Amino acid sequence: MSALFLLIETSSPVCSVAIANENGVIAIEENDSGLRHAALAPVFVEKILKSYNPDAVVISAGPGSYTGLRIGTSLAKGICYGKDIPLIAASTLRAMADGLHNKQTLTSNTLLVPMLDARRMEVYTAVFDTTGNEVMPVQPMVLDENSFNAIANKQLICFGSGSEKAKPLFSGNNHFQFVDNFHLSARYLLPQAIEKYNRNQFEDLGYFEPLYLKDFKITTSKKKLF
Repeated sequence: MSALFLLIETSSPVCSVAIANENGVIAIEENDSGLRHAALAPVFVEKILKSYNPDAVVISAGPGSYTGLRIGTSLAKGICYGKDIPLIAASTLRAMADGLHNKQTLTSNTLLVPMLDARRMEVYTAVFDTTGNEVMPVQPMVLDENSFNAIANKQLICFGSGSEKAKPLFSGNNHFQFVDNFHLSARYLLPQAIEKYNRNQFEDLGYFEPLYLKDFKITTSKKKLF
């Protein structure tokens, strides 16, 4: 009997929770109306757990929204502690690449460039080949015309919330292709879930932290209250 995975995606404005096995997604709850994860994610999880008993919890581990990642991680840890099941951390950017790969037919000369919006001209990004191998590591990147010179001979497919920043820089370059309206989903975590579960690559619940890439900054209001 194949393992059941509870998949939790809260790293972006999409709140998505699914139950799946190696054959695919069995049930999914999603909402893309904005950062309402604190209210929605526990409700989605409770609904799914009424019908299914997972063998592992899989969390989208970042990079992404600091608050969203904290909410998803806390929820995932609580379930793992309560049910005494393992936690699997899935790269958010790798999940994006897996998700796009399932939607399009790609050639061997193609590289996938998922981008998540950060501050100003900065994005969180990485580069993957069509088999899921990491060609450029996960990193925060301030975009300019030279950002991808090292792989300029490849066909690069840019997508995700940060790709809008790249369009003005590379729209005239035939090596760049842009995919609009790509949204994250818990279903994209499944390939990593299967790989890591079969290899017993589980996280230490006491020490695991998501990949924030940047420290959370609290800004002080300049308005005088009195």
